[in-house]
Amino acid sequence: MSSPTKRVLAESFIKLLGTRPLNKITVKEIVEEAGVNRQTFYYHFTDVFDLMRWIFEGEVQALDDTACDLQTKLRYALEKMVQERSLVMNIYHSLSREDLELYFSTVVDSIVCEKLEYDSAELPVSDNDLRFIADFYKFAFVGILLDWIRKGMKDDPVELVNKLMLMLNGELQHDLELFSTER
Repeated sequence: MSSPTKRVLAESFIKLLGTRPLNKITVKEIVEEAGVNRQTFYYHFTDVFDLMRWIFEGEVQALDDTACDLQTKLRYALEKMVQERSLVMNIYHSLSREDLELYFSTVVDSIVCEKLEYDSAELPVSDNDLRFIADFYKFAFVGILLDWIRKGMKDDPVELVNKLMLMLNGELQHDLELFSTER
């Protein structure tokens, strides 16, 4: 459960992140913007990255909680990123590729696993093989997503999602059948 104080700190952080890179934002600036003291910040978070992780997890949970299909979730996520372009670009230029992959993998893994769970309901595929298939698509999606950001998010997010869905819908069922224990 999120507290109002955490939300205020998050809003202050997001406001600051819209103006400069993540690595240039200090706890002091966040608490001044939020109107709280440093002790309050450290009661809720260990550092700025912990705050960012909390915000990101909240976004992932909100996306998971929506009762819509995979394509809609992906489109929503990419359109939101375009709306928050300066924020996304500041994060992109502040974190290592490894950190970015970790953050995006969390979101994409959740989305891909949900699709796999639904599509594999009638097929006997081992958990280990399901994990392998999920990882394959997760890393492909994350790579495409990071490349899209690196290029300035210029491609239309709806078109990008449509292409991703063509790939996923065309191959996922085939992959599940290949890995089925009934083959």
